[in-house]
Amino acid sequence: MLYNKHNLAVAKLASKVSGVRPVLEGVFFTKDKTVATDSYRLLEISTPAQLVNSIPADQPLKLDDCPALKGFKPFIVNASYLEKNIKLLTNHQGSELAGALAVSHIFDNKVKMVYKPNQGASFETRFIPRIVDSFPDYGKLFPTKPAVAEITINGKMFAEMLEIVSKMAGEYTGVKIKFYGQFEPLVIEAETKNQRARGLMMPIKN
Repeated sequence: MLYNKHNLAVAKLASKVSGVRPVLEGVFFTKDKTVATDSYRLLEISTPAQLVNSIPADQPLKLDDCPALKGFKPFIVNASYLEKNIKLLTNHQGSELAGALAVSHIFDNKVKMVYKPNQGASFETRFIPRIVDSFPDYGKLFPTKPAVAEITINGKMFAEMLEIVSKMAGEYTGVKIKFYGQFEPLVIEAETKNQRARGLMMPIKN
């Protein structure tokens, strides 16, 4: 299947504690999404439907001369190992994926990655180990009842403000997020023994 940089970014949420449970250190690949969790947080990102159309018709991205989706089976790979290999594929330390990445489980213990940049016809290929385990049935963790409140905000602006207050709050005191209604401000609060922080984000009205 074809993935982009957003799909691979879930690797940042995988557990950094080695040896506790290998599956929590990995990224779960299916034909329509990628998922990672450290048991405290979880992120699922769907594969971009338009990505297939971004590959020139005369240079399709294939695995073993077959379309990337053929014979696809869900699999898990170590997140840290995945990130290291993506950097090697893109040939720039610390760079982001800028193109399409085809990933396929082709052996019982290995996964094949094929990278094609947005520009140029070059292909790079690497093999990485597969985690032989089953990913948690995380779908049932998402609430099915209606939300108490729903609000749409600017994600980038919220992340900047949350980064400041989360550093002040520390690891254990946490940050409070308060919802007052669909068109009311979103309020965040954090405090230490000596300081308090209070912020608000106005909703985006569609």
